[in-house]
Formats: sequence, C-alpha cells, structure tokens
Amino acid sequence: MGCSAVLTCSTIQAALSARLDGETPGIDDDVIDTHLDSCPDCQAYFDQAVALNRSLAFRIPEAAYTEAPDLIDDILANVEPQWRKQAATRAWNTALSRVSIVVAGLLWLAWAINLIAITSTEIDPLANRVSMEAASLRFAIAFSLFFAAWQPRVVGGLLPVVAAVWTFEVGFGIRDIFLAPEAGDTMIQLGLLFLAVVTLSWLWISDKGWVIVREMVRSLSSDPR
Repeated sequence: MGCSAVLTCSTIQAALSARLDGETPGIDDDVIDTHLDSCPDCQAYFDQAVALNRSLAFRIPEAAYTEAPDLIDDILANVEPQWRKQAATRAWNTALSRVSIVVAGLLWLAWAINLIAITSTEIDPLANRVSMEAASLRFAIAFSLFFAAWQPRVVGGLLPVVAAVWTFEVGFGIRDIFLAPEAGDTMIQLGLLFLAVVTLSWLWISDKGWVIVREMVRSLSSDPR
C-alpha cells in the first residue's frame, strides 16, 4: 500500500477526515502530505472525500427547484365575483339613495312654495314674517338636500345637522301634538325631517360603507382595539 510502519492508512484517513471537517487532525500536515504523495489509496480516499464535501456544501435541495404554485388566479377567481357583487350593490344603493334625497328635497321645496303662496294672502305682518321665515328654512333644507344628492361627499357634514334638528323637533312636536288643537304642520315637518335623515343616512352608508359605521362604534366603545 506504500504506507509507513508507524502510520497506517486508517490513521491517515482519519486525520484527513478531521482536516476536512475543520478539526485538529492530530498529525502534522507535512507528515500527512508526505504520506499522500506515497500512498495512492489514501490519495484516492482524500480525493473522494473532497468531492463529497463539495457536493454536500453546494447541493441545493431538490424541493427548492420546485416552483411554488401560482395562487393569484385562484384567489382572484374567488374574490372578484364577490367584489363585483358588492360593488354593484353599493352602486345601486348609492343611486337609489340619491334619488330618494332628490324626492325629499322636492317635498321640502313644494312646502316652501306653498307657504309663500299662503303668505301673500296674509294681512297680519307678524304672521307674514313667521311664514316667510318658515319658507326660508324649508328652501334651505331643500337646497341642502339637492346639493347632497349632487355631491355625496358633503353628506357627512349635513347629516348631523339635520339629525339634530329632527331630534329637537321631535321633543317640541310631541308637546304640540298633545297640546295644540291642530298639529298637522308639525306632523308633516317631523315626517319630512325623518325622511331627510333616513335618506341622508342611506347615502352616507352606501358611499362610505358599513366599515366606517363599525369604526365609529368601536371608537366610542371602551375598548377601541
């Protein structure tokens, strides 16, 4: 085998393995190299060990070459129909709510015009002034509703005002209903205010979505997380 009497091939091969593993071979490197030059078997063992180490160091797992499945198409196939359905429902609700707001505005406008017609026949200056102020208020509400139907982005600012007016009018209106002999105008005003609040709320939710409602409720709760 060409090995020395002191160092056997198994000893040299063990030292070579330790050297390749980064450990201390326990034998001087010059002695190992001299033995390799004179022993073909140990040289062949060393070459095989080096080749094996290289293959293990640079081998990429076979699974790494496997491309991950493209799930984008599957996700879009499941999400897109639902998204289209929600978008269509939202568009319909927005359109219907805007039409409802226009109808409510027309009712307020008709009431204002009717008050002006009645005012023109009034002889009492005080009653005439009260009727004109009432007509002006109804014209303002009608204009606000028309503007909200045209620009839904202003609904968030208009809705609290109309809702507050309706809330206070309910309190005073209930008193008038029970105490006043004729409370027809009060009932009409409460009904039209309620219609305005409902239609504005409908448009606001259709435009912003229920997410903003849930966020508002969460922000008002004790645990806003």
